[in-house]
Amino acid sequence: MTTTHGFGTTSGSSPPPPTNGGAGSGGGETVARYVDLDFSRGGPADQELMAAAAQEQAFGGRVRLTGDLDSVPAGMTPAMTQWWRTEVAPWRRPALEALKGAFEADEIAGGKARGRFVEYELDDLHQRRQVDKKAIVDSYFRDNRALLESQLHAQRDYDQLKALHGGRDAKRLNRWIYGGGLVVIAVIEFFLNFGSVRAAVQAAPALAAAATLFIAIGIAAAGHFHGTAWRRWSYYFHAHDPERAREGRRDLWFGAGLLTVALGIMTYVRFAFLSQEASIAILRGLDPPNIAVGMISLLLPNFLVYLLSAALAYLMHDKDKDYEEKAHKLDRIDAQVQAVRSRQLLGEMARLDAKCAQGMQAVKNMAGEQRMAPNYNRNCEALERFKAKDEQALGALERYRGVLVTRLRREGAEPVFELPLVDSDGGQPFRVLDAEAWLAEPLRAKMTGLAVAQ
Repeated sequence: MTTTHGFGTTSGSSPPPPTNGGAGSGGGETVARYVDLDFSRGGPADQELMAAAAQEQAFGGRVRLTGDLDSVPAGMTPAMTQWWRTEVAPWRRPALEALKGAFEADEIAGGKARGRFVEYELDDLHQRRQVDKKAIVDSYFRDNRALLESQLHAQRDYDQLKALHGGRDAKRLNRWIYGGGLVVIAVIEFFLNFGSVRAAVQAAPALAAAATLFIAIGIAAAGHFHGTAWRRWSYYFHAHDPERAREGRRDLWFGAGLLTVALGIMTYVRFAFLSQEASIAILRGLDPPNIAVGMISLLLPNFLVYLLSAALAYLMHDKDKDYEEKAHKLDRIDAQVQAVRSRQLLGEMARLDAKCAQGMQAVKNMAGEQRMAPNYNRNCEALERFKAKDEQALGALERYRGVLVTRLRREGAEPVFELPLVDSDGGQPFRVLDAEAWLAEPLRAKMTGLAVAQ
């Protein structure tokens, strides 16, 4: 058969309608028609394809490619797709269906079962999985639209503040570590003062412990308010915002009040205790203790503990309250999205992959019996010739990719290529490839997809 190739122009007989090409004949003449096509370098079809590189459009330096859900091989430009549909598919599609008919017409298990086209069924399972993955992704984004939009808004708000802060990340307060640190400080404060309080008031241990606990919490809380206010001094008092200034003054006064009450109680307790000790010493004719030294010896450690809690607050908070809050909000939403993503997206895809793997394994297990079929070897020989012709057609497309990239670069463009994604969970429908990545992306002729009308 003589065929002159051109996009949509052929001489000779037009492609025959899909047939079995003769049951048991390895696809017969239908496969032969496809195998006889010439896609070699310099041939008419190859020349037509290379000439198309001059007309290939790259809008803004970007070229949209075919994807897994298209009937043609993934990763092809519009010109490549047109060439495949006019120069390859009209002959390849009937040949593929003829091969399928030949394999399925064969008998296995002593005539108790019909043969199966293993390669076709494996590719069909893969394609169905891709379609189902797309449905899972679509459902995920549809069902969680509000949550994903809130994540997008939270990320945008955080990024805006990040730009204002020169690109640094917000300091995220770890509430467990910070809370644990304040508790440790309060415990230190408790044991520092419990003995003095109990000796001074001579009350029941429970009452003395309650009073000491109040003092410990007050000093730790005072350090929290003051340390946070000092850390955010510019945020509160240099922003010319009356509301922020009021909030800053509130923290300072509240912390000062707690510190004054706590240290005031300790001052009274310590003074009462030392006065009692001095009276006893005078009655006994002994030198009374130095009250000033005794007061300082107790109040100074308490003040140091207060400074410790203030330093902890200063170091663990961000200097911009809004930035820290935006960071925590983003983290909370990200955690929610991750939980939903793991359950509704990754979990469903894992189950789908497992189901597909089981189906593929079942098909492969059947392949052993298929080898005993009467026409198996002849059908396999026809299939190998079919695959070799596929490789020749794909080789022409590989050469075209190099020609196209060379032309675009010669024109001063550095092209990028958009490859559609089926199972993207990041909201990006395309994977952007530079020229080198696109040239390295393998082209694969599908066993299914092309077997249906295009």
